[in-house]
Amino acid sequence: MSDPDGFRQKRTAAEWKAFCQQCKAEAKLDPVKDGPLKAADLLAARGIHWAKVWQRFTESPSTYAGIVEWLKRAAPKTSGMFDSAETWPTINESEEQALRLALEALADAPQDQAIRQIRELEVRHADRRSYPWQKLGMSPMASALEPIAQLAELCAVAQGAPTSEAFAAAYARDGWKADAKALAALASCTVPETQSAILGAVRSVYLPWVEGTARHLQQLIGNEGQTITRRGGPIDPAPGRLVLFADGLRMDVAHLLTERLEGLGVQAKQEWEWSAIPSVTATAKPAASPLASVLNGVDPSDEFSPRLIATGQLLTHGRFIEALKSSNWQILGSEETGNPSGWAWTEYGSLDTQGHNEGWKLARSVSAEVQELASRIKELLQAGWIELLVVTDHGWLLMPGGLPKVELKAFLTETRWSRCAALKTQAHTDVQAYKWSWNPTVMMACPPGAGSYLAGVEYAHGGVSLQETVIPVLSIAGAESVGASARVVEVKWTGAKCRILVSGDHADMRVDIRSSQTDPDSSYLTDKQAREITTDGRVTVFLEDDGNADSSIHAEVVLLDSAGQVVHALSTVLGASSNEPTFGPN
Repeated sequence: MSDPDGFRQKRTAAEWKAFCQQCKAEAKLDPVKDGPLKAADLLAARGIHWAKVWQRFTESPSTYAGIVEWLKRAAPKTSGMFDSAETWPTINESEEQALRLALEALADAPQDQAIRQIRELEVRHADRRSYPWQKLGMSPMASALEPIAQLAELCAVAQGAPTSEAFAAAYARDGWKADAKALAALASCTVPETQSAILGAVRSVYLPWVEGTARHLQQLIGNEGQTITRRGGPIDPAPGRLVLFADGLRMDVAHLLTERLEGLGVQAKQEWEWSAIPSVTATAKPAASPLASVLNGVDPSDEFSPRLIATGQLLTHGRFIEALKSSNWQILGSEETGNPSGWAWTEYGSLDTQGHNEGWKLARSVSAEVQELASRIKELLQAGWIELLVVTDHGWLLMPGGLPKVELKAFLTETRWSRCAALKTQAHTDVQAYKWSWNPTVMMACPPGAGSYLAGVEYAHGGVSLQETVIPVLSIAGAESVGASARVVEVKWTGAKCRILVSGDHADMRVDIRSSQTDPDSSYLTDKQAREITTDGRVTVFLEDDGNADSSIHAEVVLLDSAGQVVHALSTVLGASSNEPTFGPN
């Protein structure tokens, strides 16, 4: 039925005759006289023999995609009492159309009405997600309805707490799930004709929830001194500690990251922390970094950035990096794994950039972004880091159709973004304001609830809300595996010859010298092949190009496990006369 002509052409005359006889005897169908249209009608009826055929089709409908067209042709023009969307794709299409129109009608509905109608729609359409059309991508509205219905139930529950700390803790424990379902619903907008229905339904139930929780948090913080204080101190350097900064890692996305890490065999402990006011990168990133104790604020006119206490200089990106290096923090690029004997800072991910560029469409990219981040963390752990901390600066609000517009007179502010503004010193206003995290004498205005000072903004941060200011911190301990204790402890050069000593359990391990730790093609050894280690931990290798021994090229001596993954690395200079290995940060 899926490919009648192709099936017939691939059979000999004898095979085709035998097949026809079997069909007549078992299926009561003559393939020559009746044809695939009659077969489709019998298939949908699911009689004694055809029930087995139907089961086989539903197990893997994409394998027999051609059957769909025959079922459409065989479908009754007028549906009877016993005709259903389960067997007839045309009825499923009608149900999809009805669901789309029903969700579109919720765009401007009050939240309680939208939640009630979504519940009714879920009762009607949930079963269609178990029909074969779901696997064939023919039920996008029914698929999207699942996270929308889950979102509606979460938003139906009023959120509150007596203190900002308790409110934040409740959000970190369970409240983030509403944001996760909103993202899942938005991510299901893969077909253009379904977008308006899905986006409108999400907004109808989600915006009031975000608005209400934001106003409650703002009231609590306002009553508690118009400020929030980070729960933990600055991050200290420690051997084997690596800090991975993930820009804009919101709480719900961090939970997804934890799940992905578990799938890779990595256990992460997730806690929560306060961001900063305003929750923008210039203010919040330094607060989450090892430099927090050496910074202060003078005025926020320079993009909300603090200054270095020692020099009074504005903290630019370049000065941020140099200040870390001055404390012997290694700064790792996106493909570098560093030296686990010391401590390091690295950055990864582009959630915030994508959010500003794409608005609600960011939801489509979250899963892939998280998978890449999880793979990067796994790579760093395999390189031998003992402790890995994943930190971020702020979360964000994401609302299809844009955040509600709030007016703020320009003459009252020094700097104004969508979710925050620095008030002028002499400004007299009753707008909602909070103390700048770097200088409590400077006041920051924040739109009430989930508002925005700019119109049409779907993605934003900088204000005070659970999504923006309650951020995750992930602590990951290095895996205790065979060879985890193995280390390169000595490197001695004699011209192009290098003698290497490895300590610890190095069974089945090899050694290479590369320009890039993770790239086997960057090997400097002859034949670009890593070398086996003797039982006493020694190995002698030779450079492929003798001239490299006199060129002062910086390289990495890498220790590889049986799968070729980097377990440890040590910096060296090709042909260096000194036999002292390089420990600690470069």
